[in-house]
Amino acid sequence: MMKAEDDHSEESSRRLDKAREEAELAEREVASGFPVLHAWAVVGLWAHLESLIRTFLVEWLKHKRSARTIEQIARVKVRLGEYENIPRDQRHLFVVEFLERELGAALRKGIDRFEVMLAPFGLDGELPDLLRREIYELGQVRNVIAHNATKIDRRLLQACPWFKGKMGDYFQISPEMFNRYIFAATVYASLIICRVGEHFGVNMSESRTSMEKEVEIRLPNKSIQHL
Repeated sequence: MMKAEDDHSEESSRRLDKAREEAELAEREVASGFPVLHAWAVVGLWAHLESLIRTFLVEWLKHKRSARTIEQIARVKVRLGEYENIPRDQRHLFVVEFLERELGAALRKGIDRFEVMLAPFGLDGELPDLLRREIYELGQVRNVIAHNATKIDRRLLQACPWFKGKMGDYFQISPEMFNRYIFAATVYASLIICRVGEHFGVNMSESRTSMEKEVEIRLPNKSIQHL
């Protein structure tokens, strides 16, 4: 009987300690602007950008037959039996993922990660420097969160010299930073829509001009020598 009571007491103590830890984390998050929450939201935002480009190109291939004849797509080689075993609704995704590997998109930095995939379809193009730099920063910050447990490393300091801090420090994502990243990702997606409109002969100049002005107002100017 005494052993059961001791076990129950220890379990209750562990739960109480865990509750205190979680309460302390919650208090720190509230006091400092939710850096942990924003950090993982940054990882999710980058993943959504990657998914957006893949999904868009899948739909482009489905609905625009001429896209299937471009050189990079024509080079796709797969055994007939393997291709037949791919579910019909997944075959265009297979092609897009092949193209992604063929172009080395995952090795590109910042917005070039996405532009290189759009280029074969003639859907890449000029972008405001401030937008390009913001998404470059987003990609670098995402990497330090996903691959270095949110600790500043040499790569981040070299890539984004405007960041304060030293190697080994925890990197905190402020609400202001996250809002900038969300804005930049939204503008980029909107500019891709503009390119699609222009591809089909629609005049998108008014929309482009409006977004470019908003970018100049809302995004800070950073000097990146190696973009």
